[in-house]
Amino acid sequence: MRLFHALPALFLCSSLLNTAQSAETPAPALPQKAEVKALIDQAQNYLLSTHEPDGSFWRYDMHKAGLSAIVLESVVDAPFGVNTDDERIVKSVAFLKTFQQPDGGIYNPEDGVSNYTTAATVTALSVLGDTDTKLITRARNYLLGLQNTTDDSLSLGGIGYGSKGAGHEDLNNTTFAIEALVKSGNIDDPAVKERLITFLQRCQNLSSHNNLPTAGNDGGAFYSPDVSKASSQPSSDADIAADNKQAEAGKLNSYGTMTYNLITSYIYLDLRPGDPRLDAALGWAKQNYRFDTNPGMGPGQERQGHYYYLNMLGKTYDLLGMTTMELPDGSTVDWRADLFNAIKKRAIADPASNGTASYWINEADRWHEGTPQLITAYMLKNLKRIYRNLDK
Repeated sequence: MRLFHALPALFLCSSLLNTAQSAETPAPALPQKAEVKALIDQAQNYLLSTHEPDGSFWRYDMHKAGLSAIVLESVVDAPFGVNTDDERIVKSVAFLKTFQQPDGGIYNPEDGVSNYTTAATVTALSVLGDTDTKLITRARNYLLGLQNTTDDSLSLGGIGYGSKGAGHEDLNNTTFAIEALVKSGNIDDPAVKERLITFLQRCQNLSSHNNLPTAGNDGGAFYSPDVSKASSQPSSDADIAADNKQAEAGKLNSYGTMTYNLITSYIYLDLRPGDPRLDAALGWAKQNYRFDTNPGMGPGQERQGHYYYLNMLGKTYDLLGMTTMELPDGSTVDWRADLFNAIKKRAIADPASNGTASYWINEADRWHEGTPQLITAYMLKNLKRIYRNLDK
């Protein structure tokens, strides 16, 4: 099972915002801070209500550590983060640290997603300002040791699940690792950074920087140098066949989650607007700016990975410091208003909370988007990004 490939996305109905607002459908108004704060409280209350006695945020053993790390990061992050000396936070940190292995990684060996769990934990500990330097250094070294350094490998520079060995690297795993390494310090070795950029380029449809025969020119991104993951069936023989058919036809389809993964990774590696690789990816994002689906997914599967798409969209524009932008049709949009509108419309009141908590869940349960803690954590992160950007 693959927990985090393209996490959460709201199964927003088709009446939600599409690519651009027409004259008959005015754009959503920018929310007031009090309105965003109220929804932050609702999401945070729900997540805290799922805290388990052992310090986790998930009662089941499978993926317990990784999911708990993602939730922990979301509830301690500013603004309105839970105080790090809160007993629940202290227990969660102690719980996650029990998963550090002799190799330095922080994971449950039975999960098979050691990169994801290690990266998510390092990111969470960095956000809350944990000072356990020895633990974090060992975990960082573990992540760096997962990089594919084989010069003639198609996936040179990438990072995979950590359990499959070299040759199974992908853009999503790599993005998780890059963020963890940057937030916990930096990527100081120029060779490591150069290899990472090589891998990112091989996941982008941009023939000027990707010399693989499958590279197109729409600027968007796909899962790995030889697999799109935007096919129409989830994790099946049909899925594999669809991806193989794309590759054989000399084309790998771009889609939303991976394109925003690419953009954030480029930003973390110090690329800025004006760089043709970043500009091309942003061009794809503007061309496919929407909140009702994960754009680029196959027919009938448009909502798979939708919440993770929304999460990565919010992360991208937060990192870029953007508020408004012009789309190819000439319309001007404000991602803060559009994203808040999408999140607010799909909030589900928790009946056990007496009106104090809300959560989100995706009926298209590919990539574990049917897990409310996971989805709610990503929407909480987005709400905090929106709040932080309302002063801009």
